[in-house]
Amino acid sequence: MREAFAKTITELAEEHSRILLLTGDLGYTALEVFSERFPDRFINVGVAEQNMVGVATGLAEAGFVPFVYSISTFASLRPYEFIRNGPILHHLPVRIVGVGGGFEYGHAGLTHHGLEDLGVMRVQPGITVIAPADHQQARNAVRASWDLPGPVYYRLGKDDTTTIPGLEGRFELGRAHLIGDGQDLLIISSGSVTMEAIGAAERLSWHGVHCSVMVLSSITPAPLEDLSDALARFPIAISVEAHYLAGGIGSLVAETIAERALDCRLIRCAVRTGPDGVSGSQDYLHKVHGLSSGSIVELALRNLPSSRRQPVTKPRISVIVPVHNQADHVREIVDQYLQALRAIPCSHELILVANGCSDDSPAICSALAARNATVRVINSENKGWGLAVRLGIAEARGDVLCYTNLARTTPKDLTLFLLYGVAHPEVVVKANRKVRESWGRRLGSLLYNLECRALFDLSYWDINGTPKVFSRRHEKLFRLKRDDDVIDAEFNVICRREGYPVLEVPIFSIRRHGGVSSTNYRTAISLYVGALQMWREARRG
Repeated sequence: MREAFAKTITELAEEHSRILLLTGDLGYTALEVFSERFPDRFINVGVAEQNMVGVATGLAEAGFVPFVYSISTFASLRPYEFIRNGPILHHLPVRIVGVGGGFEYGHAGLTHHGLEDLGVMRVQPGITVIAPADHQQARNAVRASWDLPGPVYYRLGKDDTTTIPGLEGRFELGRAHLIGDGQDLLIISSGSVTMEAIGAAERLSWHGVHCSVMVLSSITPAPLEDLSDALARFPIAISVEAHYLAGGIGSLVAETIAERALDCRLIRCAVRTGPDGVSGSQDYLHKVHGLSSGSIVELALRNLPSSRRQPVTKPRISVIVPVHNQADHVREIVDQYLQALRAIPCSHELILVANGCSDDSPAICSALAARNATVRVINSENKGWGLAVRLGIAEARGDVLCYTNLARTTPKDLTLFLLYGVAHPEVVVKANRKVRESWGRRLGSLLYNLECRALFDLSYWDINGTPKVFSRRHEKLFRLKRDDDVIDAEFNVICRREGYPVLEVPIFSIRRHGGVSSTNYRTAISLYVGALQMWREARRG
């Protein structure tokens, strides 16, 4: 959210000369968009957060709208008395920006763990408190609140890629936003940990528990009416926050239930223990303190009566296999795939897309479909890896989809990837083929991956690696446009742009089941040129 924040206040500063930005010697690689555009309105106060708030208070008294920026603990706790006695008591428009709430600075240790900022700010009347769930909502929250008459505290995450499915950046002061229509359990969350709540809701549905997730980003003013209306419809609610148990949104929800005499049981999922000297990544600390999606699922299942669980509907799997002149091995490999799919406890379909074939592949595919009810065939006179993938996606009926290369994907690898995708529908799973059968292919692959990294800021090392597994929640992947081999790069670019979490699973097999590879110098050049064309189209668009 840091990048979204910096870009947004820069845009606002273009229109409003009163906006200033102060930093406590932090924000390198994040705030340059503002400091380079407005060097005379950017002040590095140094490691002196109390003085920074004092300076901002004077600037606000003089008619400016100063934003002060630091890590959440340093922005909220170190200058706390200055915030209380300055902008709060004098009703001045100082904006305090606390970055990295919760365990986002996990490896830096307890001094950097922002676990009480919302509580200490919420207790003070007269300050607006906002904790956006993703970068899109952060942008809209800043735009909606920058010109409020009194002080504002923003708790911002560091992640500028992940988006909350279904939220679409919506923000309104004093309102909360409900995602989903489940009736069994209400999960209430705030800030970047909301992604764990979304993942838990998805996984709970496979246990027969259908959830709704409430995104509570306007802490003060609190969305009391939205909270009350939602809590009155659920027998049980879980609040999820990367914050100590007392003072955060769990306390806010409990107060609402008590004051309005609502018949809803509340379970608070928060940090319950004090400092213990343990540090680590955010994911690790979420697991330690019960904030991971898996921990939330376990908490919900322990506390929900079995009568609330509906019959489990297992996801359906669609495997899409483009087929081009592969008559020598398509029958054998499809039979092996079907055997592997039967071992997965989910219904499935195998979609064979015969494209531009000049051998007996279409006839063999049709024969396979005739004797296997789970096999479907799509025939296309036109040739193209991307075309075949898109045709298969358009016809797929599954909840979890996979497309893969028939000539290179083993049944064992296919099974592994599908199990990952079924267990973690919130994640896109893709292969990272670690070994190539020749130096030429290794070099060609390396150059293409480096090109895509440079053009699209991708972090993946095997752009064309298959299998690729994704679920219906990754809706933008159902709008692929390329008909050629560059569709794999397009797939990865969409994941990067939309913030879909991607798990790369290594594959070490180099054996080809049959046929002759269509990859040669000509196709390699078409990949390099195609990626460059896609980059140019994106810039024009």
